[in-house]
Amino acid sequence: MKYLDMQSLCRCAQVNRHFRRLASDAILYRSIDLRPYWHCVRSQVLMTLSKRCKFLQKLDLSWCGSHCMVQPHFVVDFLKDSGAELTHLRMNCCKFVDNSVLRAVVETSANLQELCLRSVVTCSDWACLVTLTKLKRLDLYRTHINTSAAVAIIRANPGLQHLNVGSCKMISGMDEVAIALGANCPNLMSVDFWKSYSLTAVGIRALGHCKHLQELDVGWCLQAGGSGEWLAALSGGELRKLFLGALRGVCDRDLRTLLPRVKKLSQLDLLGVRAVTPDICSDILAECRELKLLDVSFCDQIHEAQVLEWRRQYPHVSIKRSFQSANLTAAPNSLFLAPSLE
Repeated sequence: MKYLDMQSLCRCAQVNRHFRRLASDAILYRSIDLRPYWHCVRSQVLMTLSKRCKFLQKLDLSWCGSHCMVQPHFVVDFLKDSGAELTHLRMNCCKFVDNSVLRAVVETSANLQELCLRSVVTCSDWACLVTLTKLKRLDLYRTHINTSAAVAIIRANPGLQHLNVGSCKMISGMDEVAIALGANCPNLMSVDFWKSYSLTAVGIRALGHCKHLQELDVGWCLQAGGSGEWLAALSGGELRKLFLGALRGVCDRDLRTLLPRVKKLSQLDLLGVRAVTPDICSDILAECRELKLLDVSFCDQIHEAQVLEWRRQYPHVSIKRSFQSANLTAAPNSLFLAPSLE
């Protein structure tokens, strides 16, 4: 029975009383993933599952609840009945997550290590999450959390290892968030600041205290893009993935200061970094032996012929290059024109 998915268990429970007893064993419901059934999950599903989830540890409700199919008070009741042992909770893109659900999470699931709430935009009481003190992974991508709440949560969770605050437009001082990470989270392994327009070099330099940092995304953080001198402040020893998309001020010199310290680098995103030249890319390919992906899309100084040569020299590296056609004023191909009605 332990190898069956949720749908198969429910079908087994309909065979006879014996199978129903076996399929309702709480041990089988320690980890529940309802994301594959997002289109048909209703509030009644939670009512049924609550009777079987005495030992629930991991729950994924991502994408569920569209068209008001799941009501917040049913989620609150489910968490109160079955959430005491939860360590991992994912409710990404869930419209039913409101302040009452957030409060139920912090009141019933004190042992949470992972909390994912990306694209949840119906909450305002983010500060209540400060009650959680054992978080290792927190995903708040594209939520409306503010600066003070984010900083308070970070300070309450010194064991935090993974944080996503990308595209959080209500965080007006992302430098404060980065500084809090550098001061309080020595075991930080990954952080995503994508499209954080208030992040500057000051905040990124503070991450130099995070010696175990493996993944950093500062793509489209335009206030940090005037120069790439802050790259020298990163520890780099454990860095595996670095995303620098659209930071046009980053140049060869900045990357060269980082190069001796990123021997474990496996992915580098230079999309739209127009100042980089083929010289530094050649050095990166030669010295970063673990590199698996290099994106040089829209890098004006890097041409297709050079990319083809790199692909021949380094077949183990996936080198991506997209470009914008220079002939934007030309008339469209006649094949794509609407047929004449004459």
